[in-house]
Amino acid sequence: MAKRALLGAAVWMMALLLAGCASDPSWEMRHFRLKGQHHQAIAFFESQYKLSDELSYEPLQDLCKAYFETRRYTQFMRCADHYLKSVAADKTTQYFTEEKIPVTYGEKVAPVLAWRALMRIDLGEYEAALKDALEANAQLQKVRDKWVGIEKEVDEWAFLTLDVYRAAGLAYALLDKREQAYQFIQRTNEVFGPSNMQELSRLRALAQVQILIALKDYRAALELVREQTTLNPFAVVMVAVSFINPVQGAMEALSTIERTERIKSVPASYLPQLFMFAKTLFETQQDSEAAASYDLFLANPYRVNYPSLEVAALYDRGRLAQRAGDVAGAIDFFTRAMAAGESRRSLIQSETAQTGFATSDPSAVYKDLVALLLEQHRDAEALLAAERGRHRRLVSLLAKEQSFAGVDEAGAALVEALDEAEARLLERDFLADGAAVQTKAAEPAQIRARIAKQYPRMAPLVGAGKPSLAPLLAQLSPRERLLVYFRDGDKLWGFVAYADGRVKGVALRGDNLQKLAALFRSILENPDKSGYQDAAEALYQRLIGPLADELKGADKLLTIPSGAIHGVPLGALIDPQSSAEPLMSRFAMRRLPGFYAAVWLNQQQTGPEPEGQLLAVGHAGPDVDPGQEGAAQRQALALARQEAVALAMAGRPVRDQARVLTGAKATEAGLVRAGESYRYLHVALDGRFDAEQWRKTGLNLLPGGGEDGRLLLPELFQHPWRWRVATFSGVYFPWRDGADTGLEAAAFQAGWLYGGARGVLTSLWRTEPDATQQFILAYYANLARMTPQEALRATQQEMRAAGYEHPYYWAPYVYAGESAQNP
Repeated sequence: MAKRALLGAAVWMMALLLAGCASDPSWEMRHFRLKGQHHQAIAFFESQYKLSDELSYEPLQDLCKAYFETRRYTQFMRCADHYLKSVAADKTTQYFTEEKIPVTYGEKVAPVLAWRALMRIDLGEYEAALKDALEANAQLQKVRDKWVGIEKEVDEWAFLTLDVYRAAGLAYALLDKREQAYQFIQRTNEVFGPSNMQELSRLRALAQVQILIALKDYRAALELVREQTTLNPFAVVMVAVSFINPVQGAMEALSTIERTERIKSVPASYLPQLFMFAKTLFETQQDSEAAASYDLFLANPYRVNYPSLEVAALYDRGRLAQRAGDVAGAIDFFTRAMAAGESRRSLIQSETAQTGFATSDPSAVYKDLVALLLEQHRDAEALLAAERGRHRRLVSLLAKEQSFAGVDEAGAALVEALDEAEARLLERDFLADGAAVQTKAAEPAQIRARIAKQYPRMAPLVGAGKPSLAPLLAQLSPRERLLVYFRDGDKLWGFVAYADGRVKGVALRGDNLQKLAALFRSILENPDKSGYQDAAEALYQRLIGPLADELKGADKLLTIPSGAIHGVPLGALIDPQSSAEPLMSRFAMRRLPGFYAAVWLNQQQTGPEPEGQLLAVGHAGPDVDPGQEGAAQRQALALARQEAVALAMAGRPVRDQARVLTGAKATEAGLVRAGESYRYLHVALDGRFDAEQWRKTGLNLLPGGGEDGRLLLPELFQHPWRWRVATFSGVYFPWRDGADTGLEAAAFQAGWLYGGARGVLTSLWRTEPDATQQFILAYYANLARMTPQEALRATQQEMRAAGYEHPYYWAPYVYAGESAQNP
């Protein structure tokens, strides 16, 4: 009876208070917020209003809250930016005019800054998150100064202060600033409120556990979890505390009455807490309890709302099986974790703010799976798992850029639809039934399947389909082997595949590989530097020696490098058992950036070949009178023209065999227009490389004809070029220390192969102009009668015989592409 009376009173109070305010969106939005009906709030606002300067800040704050709680982060950022600008323009508006209490600027901005800090933690933007959290804290301090003497009568600021401390503590912990993180754990103990102390105590303990997990202090986290029985994920409800207003007491009472039913209807909202409990058990070696907790998490169909936690749970579950000696179970869990991680393109840590857990090594599952499969002598499966790890990195990099320039409108629409479907995976809608959740989870895979069918060349770039060994093996010429490397930190594996499908994989030494490769490059790039043979033999013993038996009987080698190996000219390595002859004397070598490139090479365009033989693009700059060119200009002009003549004379007589674009003619528009009319492309100018933003990597040409002069990699996707070989004698890839060494070279090769080239010849470092010119001319002469990789080896041997014995002159050139004979 008392319960019914209280419920009736709450409903009556709400009806009374809302009766006179129906025309004000603030009341409707606040009603939805108090009820935790964030999806309804969004639907209501978006159906009747738009973000505009005419709206007051109250409904905007509630809208931002709704976007934040449902993890619609793109919309939240737009709302937050608009809200903060709106508040900055009006710092004296009263929240509820009936109260006659002016609301300070700090009171308005602190909640949104706190939410934005937590969002940025999810996105991995820890420095920005810390900045927002500290600013929110500063604003809250001003609020405390205002409410001196009556502070304990204000409930909301206790909860908001807790959120701010949580965000700051998490950010400090994730930035490895441990002392400051522990200080904010202590500061949470100083947060009190006048009522609802049980809920505040629970949330305080939850915040402390999250920060401890971010600090990887799992034992302390587990002790706190066990102390706080209210952290049981199925025993409590996280009540979203709202801004002070006349209906808060009534809604709080209503919320309390409905709590038991809400626990039954939305168990998914407690999955992060269940994961936290399982994680602390796992990291403290309490394996049986951890396994049971993870199994409970993985059995819940709503786990798809927490994709990064699902991957982590599957990975840890596999490690538990491995600890228990259950190899088959470990492989199964690792495989499922791999598939779950590939279900979306980005690597956003969308649950870090809720759990404190951030995946520091997203490739760990691939690394452990490869090692385990090799232990079981399942080498072919290990190779495919390694390639999926490499491909996953590429897909996530492209997803981060959010752009596929050159794709037609229908293709771009599909990519956008894929982005939206993956974003919906992060949205929280715990009132949806299980079938609706599973339908949402299946959408990205369905869109990828459409992309794979309609745009097969684009499919690998968006994660559509899995890497396959068959296309690569089909391209192997007689007596050619496939050599694949997979590196992760100090772990390194090498695989050799035969045309008949046999695969042999071995673990290689990866420790200090970066330093050894850097030393090797420094020796190669200086013809006056000694130590070449010792460094070449040391790297051979690391990279080739353990696989040497698998390479016997082969005279060609197709390699797929990894990490620093991209920057190592493998043909310059020396077998200590040989007579100081480099590896290129035994093998005609080529490489590919990944398995996915074989898909492009197998998708040959039909129709007659271009009639022109060579398009050569030289020095891009203003024209000058003959005899007035500078040394660099004369060399570029001579090189471009001589290379054009050499190839044209060596090839069959065809109409318009060669065309040279130099000086003012070396424009992006000129290359784009003429490119499809020639079989070979030679570029004797430089480029720009950006390892962080691959879309900014490209060639430096001249503007004009509607083009800006920067031919970027994404722009290659839209041109129907059919070059047999694209040669870049002026493009170099300087050595960089760091985990992404070699990424620029791989991206550059991949871009031009995707753009239609059958092969790409690049140089790892700059050589003397005369040596460069001699090498390129000899290469084109050999190319007229050999395959590209054979022409490369023949030219390198000729350079050595002509007195250019130091690898500085002949080793930098790398050919990526197919091995087919040029007619």
